[in-house]
Amino acid sequence: MTTSARTSTSAADGATRRLRPPAVPNRPLRLRGPLTAADILSVQRLAGNRAATALADLLPVQRVGPVFTVTGLTAAGAAPLPGLADTYVAAGGTPVTVTATATSSTGAAVPTAAVSWSSGRPGGGLTRVVSRPSGKLRVHARAGASIRTVTLYFAAAPAPPGAAPAPALRHRLIGASNPGTDFGLTVVTIGDQGVRRPDYQVTPFFAGTAWSFGVTRVSHGFKLAIRSQGHRDVPSAAAVRSRDAARVIVDLTPTVATLGPPRATFWVRSFTQRHEEAHRDHFYLPAFGFWPASMQVFANNVWGTPVPFAPGTAERPSQARASRKAAWDADVATQHGVADAAEIGGSEAYAHGVVSNPLYVALVAAIRATVRPPAPLAVAAAGTTATSTTLSWTPGNPVIVTGVDVERRIGSGPWTVVAAGLAPASGGFTDATLATGTRYSFRVVALGAAGRSASAAVRVRTP
Repeated sequence: MTTSARTSTSAADGATRRLRPPAVPNRPLRLRGPLTAADILSVQRLAGNRAATALADLLPVQRVGPVFTVTGLTAAGAAPLPGLADTYVAAGGTPVTVTATATSSTGAAVPTAAVSWSSGRPGGGLTRVVSRPSGKLRVHARAGASIRTVTLYFAAAPAPPGAAPAPALRHRLIGASNPGTDFGLTVVTIGDQGVRRPDYQVTPFFAGTAWSFGVTRVSHGFKLAIRSQGHRDVPSAAAVRSRDAARVIVDLTPTVATLGPPRATFWVRSFTQRHEEAHRDHFYLPAFGFWPASMQVFANNVWGTPVPFAPGTAERPSQARASRKAAWDADVATQHGVADAAEIGGSEAYAHGVVSNPLYVALVAAIRATVRPPAPLAVAAAGTTATSTTLSWTPGNPVIVTGVDVERRIGSGPWTVVAAGLAPASGGFTDATLATGTRYSFRVVALGAAGRSASAAVRVRTP
């Protein structure tokens, strides 16, 4: 039997069901753009296989092109980091050329346009040029379904110089020391009276895969103070009184080249200050080669111990510096101690023998040249006869007295020298050239480098 509908008999109940063809929508199928395989699927779903097949005949023949694949990336101008695949490091600002290797399914050359990049500027062919002042950059290269990535780190530091830089050295007074019973004390030893290890600054450099550091400055604080210990200051020769001259000269005359003068009563503040500054200079100044030489050793040690670049832990200069700071602190203290131990043995010899003792010698000479000796004391005449008399006096200090003159006059006449240049230690003189019944005056004058002393006179009359 022919019918417009198919029938189906169910074995279960013998009933007949009529199946209707799927309803076709009464709205037109609108296509946007060129006919595609997706359009055919839509028609098949709505109108059946015949319509879809007829529509498929309208599709143009699709030609399958070559397939491109990125197989690897390399970076020129950067150094590969050991143990990390496709990871490189370069100094900040360095142009790094990333090159892709790619293949074609047809074996033909891969055109430049077939590879797309995530960053950088064209470098010619399958290359890209990238650069950054610092930080991390991931560069992706894509072709078709393939993608390769290279990781670049840029270290923010310049290239190192050819040799360790010479550090600028500074020393500064950080407070007063405690001289105890001494006239002065300079303290440079770490740990004594609060003196600390030297401070320093380092500058980072980068080359290859490692940081290096140059010590650019080293600074150290010392302590210094002077005390009078209750002594009288002698600021100049002009300040010395005649009666004190001999004692001053004795007290301020050095007796041993490498030791200071006795200074039992007197001292010179300015000379003591200069003496302590000589200790300071002897330790710190380059002319003596102690502290500067040791600090250069420290700088060389810092320079000679590079810090390998490591992502996360030594990626930035501050991280690399922090990883070495404890070792650097210990070494700068060690080298300072080396200088301290080497310098101390000759410090007093320099400060006394070269600096302060010559100042004392010059001051004593100036006192001798400018301060007249005091007048002789206790001048008296005894044992006078018709033709002679004996004079006596207390001898002056030979430190300042170079000789003694005895002068005489008759009545109110002029003074004449009757004994010239007696020894400084002489304490008497007998004049046996007197006349009977005559009145005489005698005076005793001490002589010195600065001239004649005042005089004390005594009168006698011969019987």
